[in-house]
Amino acid sequence: GSRNASTLADRSSQLGLLQLPRSLSEYVALPTADPAEAAAFQRQESKLKKQTVLRRLSSGYVPERSRLQQILDSNFFQVSIALVIVCNAVVMGFETDLPAYRVWDTIENLFLLTFLIEFLLKCCCHGFLTLVSLSHPDVFWNVFDVIVLILGLSDLVMSLFVAQSSGNMATLFRIVRLLRILRLFR
Repeated sequence: GSRNASTLADRSSQLGLLQLPRSLSEYVALPTADPAEAAAFQRQESKLKKQTVLRRLSSGYVPERSRLQQILDSNFFQVSIALVIVCNAVVMGFETDLPAYRVWDTIENLFLLTFLIEFLLKCCCHGFLTLVSLSHPDVFWNVFDVIVLILGLSDLVMSLFVAQSSGNMATLFRIVRLLRILRLFR
């Protein structure tokens, strides 16, 4: 603990190292006459770096997570998802008017994939349990997203195993997917 840190600090001054603030990783090594002492110092520095990483991970500090949070919260990302939702609603309208085209299922699956990726990114950033906990400010929308995703994935799996989907189920899935547009009012 602190004894090792003070011993390390004493040792670093003996080795002719210049101490910079905050951590050992910010030390600048100056030439030393004894390679064995320099190697011992490098091993100790490596050990301290590993301890720092473990401490940060256990406390929930992950720099990539905060960068992902910035991306998810950015206006560009939010507007992009809103546009995908609007496009999905428009495609569903065309799908209803022009059901003979075979491309609709592929387009719907691409929308589903987009929404699935968005939700998985949120899960990577916050964790699934946090997203659906009652203390989360968007718990209603997150649970709604989970329901829509589960229904969409269920529809996809059923369409793979059943040649023609049931009219009632397809209508139900379409209505639930159309409710996705409510996310625009978030």
